[in-house]
Amino acid sequence: MTTKQSPKDKANIKSKSSASQLLSFLNYYITYPIALTLISYSFYLISFKYVDYQFIDEIFHIPQAQKYCNGDFHHWDSKITTPPGLYVLAYLYEKLLSFLPIDTVECDIPTLRSLNTIGGTIILPLCVTIPIARRYPTRLWISNVVLIPLITIYLNLFYTEVWSTIFILSSFTVSYLCPFGVKSSMLSSLLVFSSLWFRQTNIVWSAFNLVIGIDQKIRLENYTVEKFETKYQSLSKYLQFLKSWKVYSMIMEILVFMDTALGNILAIIPFLVNFVLFGVFLLYNQGITFGDKENHVSTIHFSQIYYCFLFMGFCGWPLILSRKSLAGYLQFSFGSMGKIIGTAMIYTMMAYTIKHFTVVHPFLLADNRHYTFYLWRKVIDSGTYSRYAMIPIYHFLMVLMLAQFAKGHRSTTNVVLVLGYMFCLFATIIPSPLFEPRYYILPYLYWRLLTDAGSVDDTLELFGWKFSGEQEILAKLGAEFIWNLVVNLAMLFVFINFEFSWDSEPEVIQRIIW
Repeated sequence: MTTKQSPKDKANIKSKSSASQLLSFLNYYITYPIALTLISYSFYLISFKYVDYQFIDEIFHIPQAQKYCNGDFHHWDSKITTPPGLYVLAYLYEKLLSFLPIDTVECDIPTLRSLNTIGGTIILPLCVTIPIARRYPTRLWISNVVLIPLITIYLNLFYTEVWSTIFILSSFTVSYLCPFGVKSSMLSSLLVFSSLWFRQTNIVWSAFNLVIGIDQKIRLENYTVEKFETKYQSLSKYLQFLKSWKVYSMIMEILVFMDTALGNILAIIPFLVNFVLFGVFLLYNQGITFGDKENHVSTIHFSQIYYCFLFMGFCGWPLILSRKSLAGYLQFSFGSMGKIIGTAMIYTMMAYTIKHFTVVHPFLLADNRHYTFYLWRKVIDSGTYSRYAMIPIYHFLMVLMLAQFAKGHRSTTNVVLVLGYMFCLFATIIPSPLFEPRYYILPYLYWRLLTDAGSVDDTLELFGWKFSGEQEILAKLGAEFIWNLVVNLAMLFVFINFEFSWDSEPEVIQRIIW
């Protein structure tokens, strides 16, 4: 028996369809070409006009890649901290280019950098953003991922960040969009294994990819807490005394997740193989880094969490800031005396971690080629209490960004997703003594790929303007695109025009990047 749709329902469906078509048009035919143009022009300016020399970490990566291109696979620079995946890829890239009608193919600076440019502007969209945008057309634009300020500069330099990101996020996309099973799990795990040849900490994010796959299985089967309670009645009765507490729903969500995981153990094995192999690597290597171990000693650096959300908020504010979100934050943090006391306790805990678990690496104080050098001196550590004055900003951004993340996942195991995300974020950045924004690329990209720009049923109030439904989505995606564009243009201007040199290297022109 079919139910007739009312004229209002038909109008809503038509409105949603029109909104999706408009967003798709802007995505593929307007904003993405603009992003490609900007990145291509940046590549020309950087590689052929202004920075035709090895820059910062390229002094390690480019000579090593050139050794591989020449067939010397035995030479290894002891200052390199990551596996040789980028150099193997450079070798294969050169061989591929040799089949093209080009007079001479060399592993020179522009050629090696172009590997990352192509990867970030073409391969990443094909493997990650386009499949997700097609499934969720109101979530993101391709350009808004390509132009994320944290990663854009690395599209035009020869660093490991781009291809490390491509492989681990391709694994995520398989887990997210494909039905969870042995075949999809094997493909996702193979992509994880490939990503580990570029950056070791990707093993942590592979655990989140597994969580995503299991969560999608739960969604597909519509496995609810109620169904779990029916299936395991004796266990549910045992936990009844907790039912009036909020912790009950959290426990039940975790149990639903565990039950689904145990029921699909064969699909989990490929991920477990990667974990075991990585454990063997740690034992053999006696640590996680390949070289330069004295400058990359693992530590407990809790302030990394606050720095991470600071940069994530800098990139993602168009998606989280509105009158409604501000009111929600004030209500959540200061809506009652109990909430005020709770917020004060959180502030106190944050102050304690800042005082006792802030690592000031010598590189942060000495290397003025990074924005963090100036951010630390001029803002975070500018005065006696300036580190603590940032606490309200850190707290504000953490609450809003996690709320937006959770909002897009009203699933049975929503708690597991948020906890899994936070665990991976903590595990990858807290051990690092270095304050480098490139460590926040994956935390932000995972957040962005799983965060909706809005809903056709919501209303956005921003700077006195009201946007409803598809207008809200368009406003947020448009604001995000314009913000990314402006920041990238500003960073390109600074990178090209602000030149200086060091007394120790007077012949080398230095510039500022993340």
